[in-house]
Amino acid sequence: MSYVTNEGHELWFEATGSGSPILLSGGFGLVDSQFERVTPLLAEHFRVINWNWRGVGRSDRALAAPPSIDAWTRDLEAVLDAADVETAALWGTSTGALVSLHFAARHADRVRALVTYPSYKTDVAMRRAYMLFAEVAETFGFDAVTRLVSWVGLPPEKLDTPEGLAFARWERDALEKNLSIEAWQPVCRAIAETDLTSDLERIAESDMPVLLLGGDAGPVGLDSPPIRAQLKTFLERLPNAATHVVPGTGGTYCVLEDAAACASAVRSFLAG
Repeated sequence: MSYVTNEGHELWFEATGSGSPILLSGGFGLVDSQFERVTPLLAEHFRVINWNWRGVGRSDRALAAPPSIDAWTRDLEAVLDAADVETAALWGTSTGALVSLHFAARHADRVRALVTYPSYKTDVAMRRAYMLFAEVAETFGFDAVTRLVSWVGLPPEKLDTPEGLAFARWERDALEKNLSIEAWQPVCRAIAETDLTSDLERIAESDMPVLLLGGDAGPVGLDSPPIRAQLKTFLERLPNAATHVVPGTGGTYCVLEDAAACASAVRSFLAG
């Protein structure tokens, strides 16, 4: 467990395993917790770096200025520098996909390969959803917002099963650990105002290897109409990107629902 200070903020990061480095960036309320099941599998083959950007998790919670994707991207660069990593593979999902994508577009020389979810722009529906998350969290607390976030992330058939209820309890604890009630509004606003369409063109120009990875089920699964539309645009801008679907899992939660399948897909992609 290590810390680095960037722009006055103390940032937490942790490296496990050995070999070629891969840095993992999870969702805004889960951050490194989103990769806790896949990290030990990857650490058998890579040097795995988990981290928290400013305002969340074990990093500095005090925010002197509103957070932004730009600021979190600068935090990512500071963590790579502190970990003494010149080039790394990046794996980002959910909000972490935005941060990884933004960094890759601006620092292509430091990114060996990019594994991501096809999230580059917050459309009208998801913009409303993020602000609703914040309002529910502020009004009703973590139990209520967890029900909403789990409904978005998990496949519908798993929601009321013992597996789904156990997952919701785990997610509630992770959200409370990583994100204060006061931080929901500024963090969700930073995500809601994001549009990284131009970054796709920069990455295409760099000829960087890209893998799109996600589950196919639930409201944010790769088969849902809004995500299909984003995926279509993503592949039009990056036609050489590969795609791997983890069947029966919920969009960005595939790394929690089927860690073994996700780790195997990433290993195979990076080996290629």
